[in-house]
Amino acid sequence: MHWAKTSIIIFLILLFFSLSFIVSNDFDQDLGRHIKIGEIIVNTHTIPDTNLFSYTNATFPFSNHHWLAEVIYFIVNLSFGSLGLQILKTLCFMLAFGIVIGYAIKKYHIIPASIVAVFISPLVLERSTIRPEMFGYLFFSITLVLLLIYPKTKKWLILLPFILCLWVNIHISFIFGVFLAGLIFLKEWHLYAHNQSSKKTFISTSIIIGVSFLCLFINPHGIYGALYPLFIFQNYGYMIVENQNILYLLEMIFDPLLKYFMWFSPCVIITILFLYKKKQWIELILLSTFFLLSMYQIRHIPFFVLTAFSIVPSVLFFFYEKLPTTKPVKIFSYILTILFVGGIMLFFLTNQFNTIYDRNQPIGSTLRESYKGATDFVLTHNLPSPIFNNFDIGGYLIYRLYPKYTMFVDNRPEAYPKEFFEKTYIPLELYPEILKPTFDKYNIQTVIVNHTDMTDWGKVFMSQMINNTSWNVVYFDTTSLILSKKSSLKDIRHDTNYIRSIIKNEIRSTSLIQFAMFLDTLNETQLSTEAFEKAQKLNPQSCSIKKSIYNQYINDGKTIDAGIIKIDSWYCF
Repeated sequence: MHWAKTSIIIFLILLFFSLSFIVSNDFDQDLGRHIKIGEIIVNTHTIPDTNLFSYTNATFPFSNHHWLAEVIYFIVNLSFGSLGLQILKTLCFMLAFGIVIGYAIKKYHIIPASIVAVFISPLVLERSTIRPEMFGYLFFSITLVLLLIYPKTKKWLILLPFILCLWVNIHISFIFGVFLAGLIFLKEWHLYAHNQSSKKTFISTSIIIGVSFLCLFINPHGIYGALYPLFIFQNYGYMIVENQNILYLLEMIFDPLLKYFMWFSPCVIITILFLYKKKQWIELILLSTFFLLSMYQIRHIPFFVLTAFSIVPSVLFFFYEKLPTTKPVKIFSYILTILFVGGIMLFFLTNQFNTIYDRNQPIGSTLRESYKGATDFVLTHNLPSPIFNNFDIGGYLIYRLYPKYTMFVDNRPEAYPKEFFEKTYIPLELYPEILKPTFDKYNIQTVIVNHTDMTDWGKVFMSQMINNTSWNVVYFDTTSLILSKKSSLKDIRHDTNYIRSIIKNEIRSTSLIQFAMFLDTLNETQLSTEAFEKAQKLNPQSCSIKKSIYNQYINDGKTIDAGIIKIDSWYCF
């Protein structure tokens, strides 16, 4: 069956590639800020230990736990551009996948392993951007396999101190490496206690684990850096999406990947019960821990995926072993697996998933900069400072505008006092009576925000500023909005020709849907309809469009038409 195994492996590689080498808006999130900090570290040979990008909290202490990743990003981007960054991310993802799936294939056979991999791997799209944690995925998969194969991997444990030394300087997820190393020690202690391991082996393993833990202190912040995962949420005044639990997010937003996670949960629970019955305690602890962590905070989903890759196939393998060993049965099982793996691979490779669920992340090397037009406008027109910006756009503004401009806030909750978010940032956006005194306090001259902010306070703030005639709306596009307090620039908030030119030139349905929502805020109903209708023509399969039409039918009392849409497009609801 060599041909069948080769086909499955090729399809798996193509699937993993289609989930990692994708067009994305990484710069809009954290990547731009990471590159800027990496540039500062390389040029100054120092790691900033305060929030130097913000004029509101410039001296607030900041523990940079991913400085090494930022240096890597800066050097790669300087040398090879965005293509180099994409290749680096893809290598990290595919190596992480390959290590655990290789383990699963060797232990549980290629058919159970590949079926589970295909079922679970799409979940990594929830965290598939270029972030320091991508190195954590690779370190995690290596350490995980060292644990699962131990004691066969005794000679490879020498890698552990080096892994943790790098990991603690690259991303805060090093705490998972500590957890895995602790389980390796417990595994060896159990073997030694039951006379299945020699005293010499127990001592040598203990020394390696001990040295690995000591290596955690080799970071710019010493003991505090090694213990930072225990403290980071003590000063966290702004809860971001990645730190929310799945059940809460399912009530707030439509995310097919989170729904899929919940659909897959019974398989995880069955596997946990299976492991309990088989008394496979290490595997049970691993799967339970990362399943619960993913439920608690969605940022941990890729670590759950890597764990599930290596453990969940055990249940399928249990039943697969009971199949008849005749050649026709084997051929049939391989053909079914090839069709299944190949079908799912094509679903993602041909961009069908992105088209239906409006993710707009086809295969490609492009790293979009959605706010580039806005920052170009600021620099071209030399808009006055201080500026007010909202949370989401802060990281990109650092990348494009610092040091000429410093920010009001950026998307690092840990880099600001908790009270700043609770008593200044959120109240000024939420309460009109606080907005003007705060703007006067900081002498705000320019406002730069992404109008796609969906927080309650972001929506209120947007409505306030759009209707505030003392501020000129001098720029907007499908993502960004700029207002100027003292400017000779034309107010364009109701410039029909300008708005229609944006609609005409936009070719992405997702951007047009966002723009239509912004135009509703401007009370430009007709133009909003035009943007929405163009989006519908560009992508009639869009779930966002189907849900919008469904909601409109409900509002108009057309319950039968709404019901038809919901039945025909059940996967969107």
